[in-house]
Amino acid sequence: MERRFIVRGLLVGAIGGILAFVFARIFAEPQIQAAIDYESGRDAAQALLDRAAGITPEAAGSDLFSRTVQANVGIGAGVIVFGAAMGGLYVVAYLLACGRTGNLRPRTLALLVALGGFLGFYLIPFVKYPANPPAIGHEETIRARGGLYLLMVGFSIAFLVLAVLLFSFRLYSVAAQAIMWAAIGLCFAPMAERLLARAAGEPRSVEAPATA
Repeated sequence: MERRFIVRGLLVGAIGGILAFVFARIFAEPQIQAAIDYESGRDAAQALLDRAAGITPEAAGSDLFSRTVQANVGIGAGVIVFGAAMGGLYVVAYLLACGRTGNLRPRTLALLVALGGFLGFYLIPFVKYPANPPAIGHEETIRARGGLYLLMVGFSIAFLVLAVLLFSFRLYSVAAQAIMWAAIGLCFAPMAERLLARAAGEPRSVEAPATA
């Protein structure tokens, strides 16, 4: 029976990953692209200043994968595989909790385990240590961008617009994870109820007594 649970957990996890990917592709990806455009413009302006000062800018390396591949195949495969993995872990947690939570119905327990997964795996760590703002991989700009983020609140309307971009990205990131975990819980809940009811109705095998 455990194998049937795990297979269904992987399935609902992949479904949750697909829904999270669709949401992220529509809402979060434009925020990432806006950040990329911002840093690309910043790099272009810096290159012009360096050229005017007689400094030869270093040649920028090309990305291994294009933005189209990253925004579609990359994020899609990553989120779906992650969702399936979370679905597998979710089923393990569900099976461990099953029978140890009093008179909770299987459907209710499935939803509560999904809520616990969302809180424990994502929301609480996110609130404590939120992800860095979206960027295109310039590690040397992390401190500069952090300083600009603090300055823009009080000193610049333009930086206030950037703050809204970063807030939107984080909001959509949380929403995508919430959609994935909600889909896992809602899809797995009726499956768990049917599987447990079927298991309860299956006759137990009785071993024949040993003969002398």
